[in-house]
Amino acid sequence: AAVLAEWTGDRTQGTAIREFTVTSKDGKEKSVEFRASFLADDRALVTLTDISERAMAEKQLRASRRTLLTVLNAIPAHVFVSDMKTYKILFINEAMQNEFGKDVTGEFCWKVFRNESGPCAHCTNKYLTDRQGNPTGMISWEGKNPVAGKWYLNCDQALEWIDSRLA
Repeated sequence: AAVLAEWTGDRTQGTAIREFTVTSKDGKEKSVEFRASFLADDRALVTLTDISERAMAEKQLRASRRTLLTVLNAIPAHVFVSDMKTYKILFINEAMQNEFGKDVTGEFCWKVFRNESGPCAHCTNKYLTDRQGNPTGMISWEGKNPVAGKWYLNCDQALEWIDSRLA
């Protein structure tokens, strides 16, 4: 009843979901999900589910992500990931954000880093995979970046991104 009192939405339809930490009889803390599906006749179907394993997995995933970002942002090199088909930037580390003045995630790499109006003529994407679309290895090349005005040693490599697309 206390949980339903917290629900401020329309109780005649929809679903209220809340997550809580509770202490079991044996003194262990558990994460639970309270779900109330409100029915039209002022009744509710209520379920309480132990989500402790999911909550722990999510906590570990967040910690793993923080660790990865800490490492990538501590590298004194510019690191970015872009979608090989759309050329949109999926990730950029802090060193590169500082060099180019902002987080450019979601923008086109050719526009941000080269000030081009389309994919760069020297883009290595076509060499980073074989005919079956499998990554082939790293390609290194030197070039002066027209936006930063500096010379860089670039190391390009295809990888499978977290959503299975090539980046």
